[in-house]
Amino acid sequence: MISVIIPNYNGARFLREAIDSALLQAGVEVEVIVVDDGSTDGSREIIESYGDQIIAQYQTNKGAPSARNAGLTAASGSYIKFLDSDDYLLPDSVATQVEQAHELSSNQIVFGDAILVDSSGKTLKEAFYREFEDGFQMTGETIIRQSPLTSMPLYPACALRAVSGFDLQMPAAQEYDLHLRLFFAGWRFIFNRTTSYAYRKHASPNRISTQKQSRNLLERRFQGYRSHLDLARSFYEGSVPQSVNAAFAFVFWETGRFALRCDQSSMAKLYFKQARQLAADPFQSSSLGYRIACRLLGPSIAERIASGRREGSGGRSQRTEDRRKKPEDRWTPMGADF
Repeated sequence: MISVIIPNYNGARFLREAIDSALLQAGVEVEVIVVDDGSTDGSREIIESYGDQIIAQYQTNKGAPSARNAGLTAASGSYIKFLDSDDYLLPDSVATQVEQAHELSSNQIVFGDAILVDSSGKTLKEAFYREFEDGFQMTGETIIRQSPLTSMPLYPACALRAVSGFDLQMPAAQEYDLHLRLFFAGWRFIFNRTTSYAYRKHASPNRISTQKQSRNLLERRFQGYRSHLDLARSFYEGSVPQSVNAAFAFVFWETGRFALRCDQSSMAKLYFKQARQLAADPFQSSSLGYRIACRLLGPSIAERIASGRREGSGGRSQRTEDRRKKPEDRWTPMGADF
């Protein structure tokens, strides 16, 4: 039995496509659990229309991590697949990942690739992991820089329960946090090139990635990242490899940039300070112009210049910068919820 858990908050526009993609998975027994997180948009009517084809749960609005954990509590499957209500699984992808999982060791978690689609389902990007070969095992550095998106892995239920699922104190980057806690608890992520699902890019006021965060949320996020450093120090017995420290520095620095865009300059300074304590050049993965501006003018002015270029060119400068980056730096290490 495989449990597909779909958290939903005001996702009526795409919800039926998500549920149908789970119900139509062939070659494996699937239970579909939909946890509605206090929707007000007609989602409940869609959920109820499926009757006993799915397991429906309803709760007051507590956020996606809470909804996913509620689904995990109700799940009876030996494996768990999380699916956001605006995304959809590709045909037979769950059965394929089950076969792959059965070939792995007991402490390994298979994860696949994804396609990026727009609101109409048109493919925008055919793969996130073009540079990975089948069987690639994520190291500490790669799991920090390139944590899989939430729906890429097929999780053993026992692994999720061993780390108590998602951390409700993390205001964003929750899958990044989950994967680091799994990694430092001894679980290993193994890549298989199978495209497991479609991640939909669209404008929505409910998406964490489009919302500005308050000082309180950024403080909680900072403490969550600090806890990852503690896990790493324990895991590496006090001698953390420089490559791992540099990866953490990249995460702190990029979140500091995000804090500036949220108009939280004091929090940004904390992130930048921590990044510099971990690596001499925490912004090394960025464009040459940004690196020069950081060294000469400081990160706050450098970010204003970078933001002005993006706005003034209609995004052309950002696309140019993306082409210059290494493949592993072209998308956020924190996944969908950054």
